[in-house]
Amino acid sequence: MESSHKKFRNLPDCTQGLPQKSFKYLAPSIGFGLDPLSNDYKLIYMRNYTDLHTDVLGRHYAIYKMSTDSWRVLKEEEVPFSVYLVIRPNISNACVNGVYYWLAHRRPRPGFFDHKVVVFHLGSEVFQLIESPLSESSRIGHLLLLHDRISVCDTDRRRKRSNDIWVLNDDGQWTKVLKIELPILQVENMFGFWRDSKVLLQYFSGELLVYDLKSQEFKEFGIQSKKAGYYLQVFTYEESLSTINNKVS
Repeated sequence: MESSHKKFRNLPDCTQGLPQKSFKYLAPSIGFGLDPLSNDYKLIYMRNYTDLHTDVLGRHYAIYKMSTDSWRVLKEEEVPFSVYLVIRPNISNACVNGVYYWLAHRRPRPGFFDHKVVVFHLGSEVFQLIESPLSESSRIGHLLLLHDRISVCDTDRRRKRSNDIWVLNDDGQWTKVLKIELPILQVENMFGFWRDSKVLLQYFSGELLVYDLKSQEFKEFGIQSKKAGYYLQVFTYEESLSTINNKVS
């Protein structure tokens, strides 16, 4: 969507590489951002599927380029992680300087998680798998933007009011920079930082709130989803000189 001109673009179908017979899609993960090398917007679409005839789990990953209005399906060797790695959808922006991020995990045993971060470089169209700051016992985590850097909010699953904020450094290491103690327990999600010392939150009822870290006060926006969880998402809008009708002839 191009908000300033109220225009949309319908993307072409992408069926190349899918089984010829029946299959069942699993929940997708999507990323969108600007490739700084080509100044072109790209969308990465990742979805696993089950072949209903062979009961084999497969995956269908593809990259859409806005300039050519076309898809490129990734080969299996271009995806350097297991099909059983669970990639979580984002609930807020997770693209920084032409790099998109997703939280991911495996479950080696009940109650424990092997957390990773999936990284996709929009310019080179290369995946990378890096370590996550989340511990094995952590279950709740979200990606946030903090001062033009990607960060992870690690929420204590036993007491959701406690949140540790980790920032990814240039050397690939994570540093804990902040601990947010909320005065209430019924916080479902933390979306990110807004203006000075404020964070956007989702109350358990589905209502969007802003919490001031200095005054420790909440403010309502009058925005509420019908259900709590991933039904409410928050993304920032950034203007661009590129238009959705920009195609290479």
